[in-house]
Amino acid sequence: MTENASDASVETEDKAAEAAAETAPEELTMTDHVVGRFGEELDSVGLETYKRWGFALFHTLDDEKAAKQLVALGIKPRDGLDHYNLGCGHVEAGKFAKAAECFAKAIELDDDLNEARFNLALALEKTGDLAGAKKHLTAFLEACEDADESAEVRTFLGELANR
Repeated sequence: MTENASDASVETEDKAAEAAAETAPEELTMTDHVVGRFGEELDSVGLETYKRWGFALFHTLDDEKAAKQLVALGIKPRDGLDHYNLGCGHVEAGKFAKAAECFAKAIELDDDLNEARFNLALALEKTGDLAGAKKHLTAFLEACEDADESAEVRTFLGELANR
C-alpha cells in the first residue's frame, strides 16, 4: 500500500469514528448520575434533600436554581448578580412581575448588569407595562456594545412602538 493510500485509509477510519461518536448516546458517568439524582431530589422533596446529601453537590446547580435554593434556606441575596439569577428563575416559573422586581434590584445594586436591563424590559412587556419595557430597552441600548444585539433590540423597540 502506498503512503497516500495509507493516509487516505486512516483519514476514512477517523471520519467513521467521529461519525459514530456523534451518533452514539452519551454515556453517563457515576458523577453525572449522582448529580442528576441530587437535582431530582431537590425538585421533588426540596430542603429535605440536604439532610441526605449535605451541601457537597450545591456547586453543581445552575445559577438560577442555586439562587432559589439560597433563598429557600433563608440566605438573602447579597448582590446584583444574586438578584439577577433570582429574576431568571422567576421568568422560568412564569412569574414576570416578581422577575421584574428582581431585575430592578439587580440594576440598583450593580449598574453594570446590562443583561438585567434587557431582562427587566422583557419581564415588563410580559406584565403589560410597555412604557417601562421601552424605557429599559432604551437604557440597554445606551450601554450595549454589540452591534448585532443592538440592531435586534432596535427592531424589537420598533415592534413595541406599534402596539
